[in-house]
Amino acid sequence: MDNKLKDKVLLPGTEKQFAHLLSEADTRDKKLLIIGSGCEDAAVSIVAECKEVSIIVNNHDALINSRLRLKNNPAINVKFMDYEHTDFNSNSFDIVYAQASLSVSNRNKILKEIRRILFNDGILNTGEIFYPDESVPAFVSDVMSSENLQPLTEVKLINFYTERGFELIDEKDLTASLRDYYTTVENILADKKREHGEDELKPDKKMLGRIKHQANVYLKLGGDRFLGFRSFILRKKA
Repeated sequence: MDNKLKDKVLLPGTEKQFAHLLSEADTRDKKLLIIGSGCEDAAVSIVAECKEVSIIVNNHDALINSRLRLKNNPAINVKFMDYEHTDFNSNSFDIVYAQASLSVSNRNKILKEIRRILFNDGILNTGEIFYPDESVPAFVSDVMSSENLQPLTEVKLINFYTERGFELIDEKDLTASLRDYYTTVENILADKKREHGEDELKPDKKMLGRIKHQANVYLKLGGDRFLGFRSFILRKKA
């Protein structure tokens, strides 16, 4: 799975989080929900064995990009939804997958919704940016806050989920993938600018600028000492 999806999941955790899910959970004949864009190729890779695969995104640009990337694949349902208030019925999914999409200020409300739509004993696989400890310099916390990201320490993360009705099944440290992710982002931006000039960047200049700033903080300003990424496999308890 890692080699098949290499360089196709442009998110913190890269393709390695999806590989972690497949190593610990059986997706055959299961109903899978992916929260957030960026995992379209991963969805395509397993849709044939799943009972159903759905993707929800919370902005229109992501909706358009997901549908284009999927080439209107009829086997994968992509919808625009508020993560806190989805249109799904209770007990709708066997597995919910979230890659770098829950490390946000409203994670508590999103998790409550995830619990509602998961079957009892259903699986949540979340990939989270985290702080190794409480000593986080302002230049790191500021760039996270600018993206509405609120990382917790690893211990607080585990407690956050277990205190809200989830059992930890497995976890995997994917911190090394952050360097791969930010390096790839920098290379993509440099290639676009070199090939097409500033005009190519104008439509998404604000968004790309934020990502470039994150990459600069992580790769060049020492942010790599204060940020980690971990994948958690959790089971919903009745």
